[in-house]
Amino acid sequence: MSYTATFHTHKAVKRLTSQGVNPVQAEVFVDVIRESQTTDKDNLVTKADLAELKAELLKWYIGIAMFQTVTFLAGIIAIARILHP
Repeated sequence: MSYTATFHTHKAVKRLTSQGVNPVQAEVFVDVIRESQTTDKDNLVTKADLAELKAELLKWYIGIAMFQTVTFLAGIIAIARILHP
């Protein structure tokens, strides 16, 4: 699915040619502008996509924080056992 912004191509071509632009070049310029305004909606990020990403990042963050805490505590326990056999 795509979305195209409103752009009056004939009016743009007439305006360019009235300023001395070759009619063929004016057509090409206008075509390029029209194509650049066409957006493929399937490639846009939605709020739902952002919410899903946020949830996924939060899961990773919590998992990493828990791993870091366990690793830190294991290091403290190992040092305590070495210092107090």
